Amino acid sequence: MILYYALGGGLGHISRSFALIAHAPKPLQPRIRLLVSSKSAYVARPHSPCPVDEVPRWAMTGKGRYPQFLADHFRQHGFSCIVIDTFPFGLLGELKHVAPELPRVLVGRYLRWGAYIGRCGETDDAVWPQVAVMIEQQEDEYLEQMERNGRVINAPWPISLARLADAEGPAGKPACCVVHSGTPSETRRLMSAARNIMSGHRIAGPPELFTPEKGLFPLERHVLRFSDIVTGAGYGSCAAAAVLNGRIRYHLHPFRRRFDDQTLRLRRLQEGRWGNYLSGDASTVAEILWNNVTAFLK
Repeated sequence: MILYYALGGGLGHISRSFALIAHAPKPLQPRIRLLVSSKSAYVARPHSPCPVDEVPRWAMTGKGRYPQFLADHFRQHGFSCIVIDTFPFGLLGELKHVAPELPRVLVGRYLRWGAYIGRCGETDDAVWPQVAVMIEQQEDEYLEQMERNGRVINAPWPISLARLADAEGPAGKPACCVVHSGTPSETRRLMSAARNIMSGHRIAGPPELFTPEKGLFPLERHVLRFSDIVTGAGYGSCAAAAVLNGRIRYHLHPFRRRFDDQTLRLRRLQEGRWGNYLSGDASTVAEILWNNVTAFLK
């Protein structure tokens, strides 16, 4: 079995994982299990291309409970390889010493390296991924350390569940929506921005709000009837905007995150330095990822 480790809040880590797992070779797909911690996972589970396991609440409370959960989870499923989303040692450094005998492949979204190391602690004796598939440009120190401990493959193509073929735009008059899974205060900021955009473009009606509570997944496909989409500048939103290639107007607003830099990502996207979406997409990255995983399984 292959463990796809995608802990994190919201639906971004899950959506990115779904997009890559959906493009896994057919013989490999039955061997993949996804582990998540998002409170919104219930929205995505019915659409998953593989079994989805959630970290139970009891494992997140009390010292020593999560390592015990991980040990039991590894023992139950007999994993032979780990694919890790974004955080090379786990969200809080919990994978630094777990199952050191298993090969690891990282899917490397942008990471604030200093903040991450400050959170997960020293890595001198940690188990590093043998291969890092970098889907965004990283900080120099992070890259240098990864290259000293493994192999780095640059794969800067957008990974998204959005499909250009679905982007038909509004059937009638222009319409605007807000898409967000963040805090209420962030949502209010986006709603205010949407009202200003609607006024400037003379779009009638209040903006429609889409949050995980609406139970729609993937939202990247449910909102494509709108002419304007107002959302944050997380990886998933920028990837969808890149894939849709101007067919729908994306208004991206960066928010501050502990381990991410949405302002930097938005600037790279606007300057054409964030991914070459004309030469590759999720299937391109998936081929690189699963070829490396398969090599470890032989």
